[in-house]
Amino acid sequence: MSRRWAAPLAAAAAVTVLAASAGAVTLGRHEAAATPAAARLPAATSTAGLRGTTPRPQSWTSVRTDPDPRVLVVGYMGGPVSPGCYGPVTARTTESRGAVTIALVTHVAPAPAPTHDAHGHVIHYGCAAVGVPGHLAVHLSSPLGHRTVIDPAGEPGAGRPARHVPFDGSHLLTPTALPRRYVLTREDGWVDPTTHVSSWMRTWRAPVATVTPSPLPAVSDEPSPGASVPAQDTCPTDAPPDVWLAQYAGRVGSPWHGWTVAGHVAVRGTTATLYAGHDGIAQVGLAWTEPGTRQVVALSSSATCAGSEALSSRALVELARSLAEVRTRAEG
Repeated sequence: MSRRWAAPLAAAAAVTVLAASAGAVTLGRHEAAATPAAARLPAATSTAGLRGTTPRPQSWTSVRTDPDPRVLVVGYMGGPVSPGCYGPVTARTTESRGAVTIALVTHVAPAPAPTHDAHGHVIHYGCAAVGVPGHLAVHLSSPLGHRTVIDPAGEPGAGRPARHVPFDGSHLLTPTALPRRYVLTREDGWVDPTTHVSSWMRTWRAPVATVTPSPLPAVSDEPSPGASVPAQDTCPTDAPPDVWLAQYAGRVGSPWHGWTVAGHVAVRGTTATLYAGHDGIAQVGLAWTEPGTRQVVALSSSATCAGSEALSSRALVELARSLAEVRTRAEG
C-alpha cells in the first residue's frame, strides 16, 4: 500500500479498536451510537453513559459526502479509550446558509488516582501513544450543497478553525461479497499535496479476540528493584486479513510504492493491474480506472500479523467484481 496509509494501518492492526464503537455521535439534535458497519448509519440512543466525563475538543482530519445528501461522514484520529486519556467521541453540528460546522468532543473519564509502590514511590499511569482511527456520520437538516465544512478545533497547534473540502462520496463502491463477519473499521480521506488529487480510504476487518488496549504500565517516580515487565500483547498468526479500498478522484500512479506488478485481470469492464507487496507481510492489490470516469480504484488485502495470510489473488478479484454502489441506510 502507499506510504501515506502504511503507518496508520499498522497502528490500527496493532490495536484492534472498532472506530467509535464505544461512543455516540450527535446527529443534528439527536444522539446516535457510531457503529462501524458497511452501508449503515448509527441508530438513535442516549448519551447518559457519558455523565461524569470531561469533554475535550477533538480535531478531525477528513470528511466526505454520502449517497444520502443529508449525511456527512467524518474521519478522525483518536486513541484507545482509557480513563484520563481518551473517551467516546460525539459531534455537535451547527448549520448556516454558508457553512456547516462539525465540532467533535471526546468524553474522558477521570484518571486513576496516583498510588504508591511497596517502596513508597508515587506511581502514575500514562496514556498509550497509539493512534486509533475513528469515523462517524452526522445528519444535516438539508443537503450540504455548496456550503463550507468547518472543524472548529482545527489542526493541532494551529490555533484556528480548519476548512475542509469534502470528498465526493456520492458514488462510493462497497464490496458485497466480503467474507463473513467482516465490518467496516476505518474511513479516512486525504489530498495529495503534489497532485492535489483527493482520495477516500476504507478498511474492513473481521473481529478477532486479540489486543484490548489498556493504560500504560505504572511508572514510578523512582525505579523499583525487581519490578516485573508486563507481557506484551501478541497478534495471532491465524488473524483474518484486512481488506482495504481507496477511491481517487483523479489519475494517480501506482497506489503502492515498491510493489511488483504480478499480472493483469479483467474486472468491471476494464483491465486491472495485479500487484504483490514486499513489506515483510503478505499483501496483494488490484488497481484500475473505473470505466466512464477518471476515478482510480485500488483494492488490496494484507495480513494483519507476520506469518498470517492475505486474501488470495483469486479472492481479491472476486471481491473487485462484487463492488457496487450501496446506498447508506439508517439502522433501527
